[in-house]
Amino acid sequence: MCLDQAERRKYISQSNESPALTYGLFVYLPEAVDDSLHTWTEQTSGATWPNWRGHITLLNAFRIKDSEIALVDALRHVCSQVEPFEMQLNKVVLRQHLVNTDLQTVMLVEQERPIKETRVFVFRRALLDAIADLIVTGDVTDAVNRRPFHPHISLTIGLPPTEARVLFDAAKRSELSASFQVSQITLVGFDAAHQVVLRSGVVLGQALDD
Repeated sequence: MCLDQAERRKYISQSNESPALTYGLFVYLPEAVDDSLHTWTEQTSGATWPNWRGHITLLNAFRIKDSEIALVDALRHVCSQVEPFEMQLNKVVLRQHLVNTDLQTVMLVEQERPIKETRVFVFRRALLDAIADLIVTGDVTDAVNRRPFHPHISLTIGLPPTEARVLFDAAKRSELSASFQVSQITLVGFDAAHQVVLRSGVVLGQALDD
């Protein structure tokens, strides 16, 4: 959902009534891609899919120091200078779970190893630089940041190694992939129960208001 300035300020004003919100910054998958992968996960043992939409996480689990208005304005400034770009996640990989190291995750990625010169890496770095003074990161965010950013789509929230290997093999056999254009990012606010209570979309390549 992309909000114009008036709607954005109204939405933000409403969400300020809940100071305990935790935020994330995401690239939502286009509806057709989301539907296709969601259907596959529903039909495949061990696979899971977020009930609020498939996505690539740019930054997760942070809080805002000042106001959502300032944060969204900073995001809009960066996005106004970046044209939409293509992503193709067509490689299936198996990785150790970030928090629960006894589990493994199965993901779709562009490259098996992160390449820092790609468009999404450069874009994310510009976003994080722009909002660094406006946010407070948490333990999960800090743990993620200690590993190289690896843009991915998760196909499970975590499985024991044997089950994860079965899911990995199933995804490989299905030749899963996701190709789409990144044309906007979405700031998502979550309440204490991890329910989505705010979505504010920011379009790439859109000139700022005078």
